[in-house]
Amino acid sequence: MEHREIVTCHFSTIRSQSMHFHQAVEIVYLLDGILELRYESEQHVLRPNEFLLINSNVRHEYQGKGDVLLASLRIDYRQLTDLFHGEQLYFLCDSAKAEEASAGYAKLRRCVWQIFQYEQSREGQANAYRNSLYYQMIYILSSEFLVKKELQGHDFRRGIQSERMKEIFDFLTMNYREQISLQKLADQLFLSPTYLSRYIKKNLNMSFLKLLQNIRLEYAVEELVCSDKTVLKIAMDNGFSGITGFNRSFQESYGMSPTEYRQKQQESSRKEPSMGLTEEMQKKIDNFLLANGAVEAEASDQDVSILEADCRERETLAKNWNQVLNIGKAQDLLRYDVCSQVRFLQKSLRFQYGRVWNVLSDEMMIRLGDYRTEYNFSLLDKEIDFLIETGLTPFLELGFRNIGIMANYHTILTEVDYGEKFCSLESNKGFLTELMIHWLKRYGPEQVRHWKIGIENNSGRENYGSMDKYLETFDAVASIFKSYVPELKIGSTGLCLNFHGDEFRTLLEIWRKRGAMPDFIGLNSFPYLWRENPFAAGKNPYTTDADFLYHLLRQTRELIREKGIRIPEIYVLDWSFTLSNRNVLNDSCFNGAYIMKNLIQNREQAKILSYWEMMDLMYDYTDTEKGLFGGGGILTKGGICKPAYYAFDFMNRLKKDVLAWNDDAVISGDGEASFFICCHNYKHFNFRYYLEEENEIEAEHQYRFFENTERKAFLFRIHNVHSGEYRVKIYTVNQEHGNIQNKWMETGFEDEPASAEMDYLRAVTRPGIKVSHIQAENGTLVIETCLNAQEIQGIEVMERW
Repeated sequence: MEHREIVTCHFSTIRSQSMHFHQAVEIVYLLDGILELRYESEQHVLRPNEFLLINSNVRHEYQGKGDVLLASLRIDYRQLTDLFHGEQLYFLCDSAKAEEASAGYAKLRRCVWQIFQYEQSREGQANAYRNSLYYQMIYILSSEFLVKKELQGHDFRRGIQSERMKEIFDFLTMNYREQISLQKLADQLFLSPTYLSRYIKKNLNMSFLKLLQNIRLEYAVEELVCSDKTVLKIAMDNGFSGITGFNRSFQESYGMSPTEYRQKQQESSRKEPSMGLTEEMQKKIDNFLLANGAVEAEASDQDVSILEADCRERETLAKNWNQVLNIGKAQDLLRYDVCSQVRFLQKSLRFQYGRVWNVLSDEMMIRLGDYRTEYNFSLLDKEIDFLIETGLTPFLELGFRNIGIMANYHTILTEVDYGEKFCSLESNKGFLTELMIHWLKRYGPEQVRHWKIGIENNSGRENYGSMDKYLETFDAVASIFKSYVPELKIGSTGLCLNFHGDEFRTLLEIWRKRGAMPDFIGLNSFPYLWRENPFAAGKNPYTTDADFLYHLLRQTRELIREKGIRIPEIYVLDWSFTLSNRNVLNDSCFNGAYIMKNLIQNREQAKILSYWEMMDLMYDYTDTEKGLFGGGGILTKGGICKPAYYAFDFMNRLKKDVLAWNDDAVISGDGEASFFICCHNYKHFNFRYYLEEENEIEAEHQYRFFENTERKAFLFRIHNVHSGEYRVKIYTVNQEHGNIQNKWMETGFEDEPASAEMDYLRAVTRPGIKVSHIQAENGTLVIETCLNAQEIQGIEVMERW
């Protein structure tokens, strides 16, 4: 027989169950329908998301109204009493009773809901976590719902509470495999058989033989499902005298023979290997979990973040997140739709630089060769003209970046390799000179001196050149350009510690020996494990570090200090939680919370913090008929703002001074009467995320991949403000507001919507707004709010004149 877990969970659509009892403590949790349940002398009505605990050996029956879906969580009574050193435990737990509701019910509901989630999976990590949830549930029951023995008013809920009945059950459950007679039990208790028979009939409304039969059947049924024993051996091992008696008893209780019951369970298991559930039941369970994906905690049980600020203590805010707008390939700026979205992003988010790569490519009419280079600068001029006219200072990557669209970490849908071009760059010093002279003539030295030039380290060196070749090329470009414009900043980009940590260390060491450093280094940050992959048995080698970018930057600074070199300007030029452009989480509220978390947490860690490519247009391919496909941008193909966009929008509204911050929020101010606050309730992945390919996650079931769904309360206190009345305006992006993904699913679009439909989606995916008025007393302003999982908020606070 298999190892018995302390809790077993079963889902059922059975509408009725006749009067019965069992030794296990049972929680009956209704997912759908209405259930009338008789519990000893009381009648109960359960509705969806309500539950009732039935104590050990308490008689009960139920009848459903119409279709029902219920879950039964049974706690093995032997293991339960062993946990508490033999103490007999009785509980009072009925969520339908409003007068008995407490924070304990919210705790228990969330725990049970998590058990339902992990009951759908049988991976090793899932087994471990599910078992931890079982014990957490028992802890909640014992701490919140345990009924003390002196509370006699609840004795009826305890089932078999008399010492004599306890002795009867203890003896039968210890010896049910033996041939027990009424006489043998009577002798054990020093009673007459006649008196004992009447006593059992009076207390349990059944005969001694029926009681013994029920106990034997309870254990036999488990062996039918969980073992390969023959039906005859199961019957004999559980105290039945033969197969005939076992079949007759089983038929009376279950309406079928043991063989039919086992076959039915095996057929169901083959259809649904994960749980033995029918497709209809699985769909109902999924719908329940989705509807309850953000079960709200009671206010007293919420996680609370408190942040104090003083208007007299402030520092200037440096907005490192809107320094660089990553546009994409240089040739993409020749497209009207790309230019249109760049204008929108620049107008709304106000970036300083516009970054494009593969500037010196064939598509730009620049054909580099080892012996001959052909070029026409007219396309490049158009792009730089556009950037300047749009208010963006050019950030030009002169190295070469391989272009690919990744479905997941292992699968590339399309890729163009430009690495070989890098080898030709150093040998074209005459061309580089002509390029700089052309820029100076067209734009003037005062304009060009503010540009940034990056030389991609990664793709150009990894496969086609050595470290020495990269440095030779870097030096050639830097010496030529700086001979004309010394102030021009030229940096090494494409560096990635988790992908090429050893090479980066080598590069720093060479720079140290040479006594020269680039003007800046540009890091990439994608939180994967590259060489040491403990998730090789899984699908997604994603690091479990929720603060990966923060730790990457600290590690980089520490490494530079170790090498004893001058610290250059550190930029993060490409960062995201995924390399996949077919990951539905890119479109979700999760990404908005992820971005705001990292912008707040790393606001002082790097001079530039530039998010990955900003537009889904960059990831368009043959499989993107839908306008929403999990692309990595903050705008959809049609230019609709995703939750990720609003993370930048809210952060951009911060005032000029920072008053206080922590990992969850930042308070900014402009004087003593005007403030703006950004806050988030980010939830990191649980282990399930690592077991899925990133492009196979379904938007409807994404809630399964996060550590929890609990709300978070925020309390902000701002001291030394003007006393008086203030207007508080809260902008919210969550599942209901500002969420294009939810609206898209609600409308059911299969293909990209028509123009009028796009206008509708654009109009209904705005942040929610709530306005209230509060008083500042004794120079202190107190603002309270509460966020659901993956929600972000921007809070504007203004004194009323």
